[in-house]
Amino acid sequence: MPPLQTDPRTLAAPRTSPVAVAVSLVAFGLLAALVLPFLTGLARPLLAGDAAVPPGWTSVSAIATVTLGAAALVLLGGSLYRRLRTRMDDQGLLVPGWRGSRRVPWSDIVRVSGRGMQIRLHTAGGAVVAINPLCYARPREAMTYMLSRLPRPVVPVGPG
Repeated sequence: MPPLQTDPRTLAAPRTSPVAVAVSLVAFGLLAALVLPFLTGLARPLLAGDAAVPPGWTSVSAIATVTLGAAALVLLGGSLYRRLRTRMDDQGLLVPGWRGSRRVPWSDIVRVSGRGMQIRLHTAGGAVVAINPLCYARPREAMTYMLSRLPRPVVPVGPG
């Protein structure tokens, strides 16, 4: 493994960690493998026009559970995708979203906060970009890279 780079001028843009991608895909795949059979078991009688839902369930509770469960999987998958595909370069962040990627210049960041294992970068427009350093191949260098490119003065704040 190459030595740790600490000079922000010579750091290359951080790369996504293949290990983080693999762990995320396996965890999401296992969760989906547990949840999808349950959801399809509830939805199958409803889609077939059969009013027979499992005992203790009503049609409304089955439809609500299937809808909320599917929405939760989509939102979780989207969140994982966004975290793993957020890119940093000298111009700023490239953040994927539902309607395509958007560029967040370093100069737009006005505040930095933390929550758990993530760094939250707040823009002047109110948008928040969450960065988890563990998603990058070299987390410490990714943090150094990001912090060296933030405009001065950026207001560091506590959780939130």
